[in-house]
Amino acid sequence: VARILPGNTDAVIYKASWKVPSLFWFIQSKGRVREAQMYHTLNMGVGMALVVERAAVKAIMARLGAQKLRSWVIGEIVKGHKRVEII
Repeated sequence: VARILPGNTDAVIYKASWKVPSLFWFIQSKGRVREAQMYHTLNMGVGMALVVERAAVKAIMARLGAQKLRSWVIGEIVKGHKRVEII
């Protein structure tokens, strides 16, 4: 996500906004991988992220749903310095 951010914004990702598949917790525990690295490298089950205007979220999610694709809001873009914060 950081690569697509304009320099004056941050992405805030909310860990509680999706259910992480148990496979990722297994990988973390067996590989002794830090949680931050798991989110950064493996995305913890989020296959793809779209960054869209807030006003377009419902319409885009409806279109994805019509294609039988699951989607959910995982965070927001705020003023910042091109960082990703996972909370």
